Amino acid sequence: MMRINVWNLKKKMKLALLSGLSILLVCLLGSCGKSEEPAAGSGTTTQPVRQQPALGTERAEPERSPAEESPGKKKESRIRGIILSPPNPRADSRITVITDISPALNPEEGESLSHRFYKNMEMFKEQGENSLPPGSVAKGESLFVDVTFIKDGEEIEKKRTGIIFILNSRPEIGEVEFPEITGLGTYQIIVNAGDADEDTLTYTLDAKYGVPEGMDIDEKSGMITYRITQPPRQDAKFKIVVSDGDGGEDWRELFIRFSQPAGRRGS
Repeated sequence: MMRINVWNLKKKMKLALLSGLSILLVCLLGSCGKSEEPAAGSGTTTQPVRQQPALGTERAEPERSPAEESPGKKKESRIRGIILSPPNPRADSRITVITDISPALNPEEGESLSHRFYKNMEMFKEQGENSLPPGSVAKGESLFVDVTFIKDGEEIEKKRTGIIFILNSRPEIGEVEFPEITGLGTYQIIVNAGDADEDTLTYTLDAKYGVPEGMDIDEKSGMITYRITQPPRQDAKFKIVVSDGDGGEDWRELFIRFSQPAGRRGS
């Protein structure tokens, strides 16, 4: 009877030991994958772990140029400004490039300016001189200039003017040739006029100013015919107008002074 009780006691102890091991194993397995929470009031926090990018996937920062890093070291422009003069040129105008350069050019140090002239978007002249003589461009053409600063044969800086357009040139009345008037008769007065654009000119006598009796003008040639059929009682005054058909015109007031019975040449 005593042997049976000892065996039962050993069996119970063995089962208790196995049960304790099982509980311990379950606790250990249950704690896996859980982060440890800080104790309340401990003053410590868990810092997140920053993931490192995979090899070869880093984004490089853009490189900064020396000018960006040191804006104060940027080279100052020598050519401050350029303009064309006159701003509204005509075919008979002398066109000049005015360049504001500072400090002033020093030829002894190999400094100079080059001017490339462009007509209708095509370069037609390159020179050191800064002007074009009259007649270099025609009415309606466009013009701009590239100005280049050169030092020791090397182009250092270049700037371009704005584009200008060549305007219509007005005609100009030149010499008026008067005949010698000696009495009654028909006389011819020659009017010489020209136009830088070679436009076809039209000649008229201004009726508002007054036209002497017996005087008329050929509108194409400008030849004035003056028929004197009776002794004039007063001087003959008249006004010639020459137009080019494009808004340009010139005019001149003239007179013929008479004396009795014959007259003198006009002026």
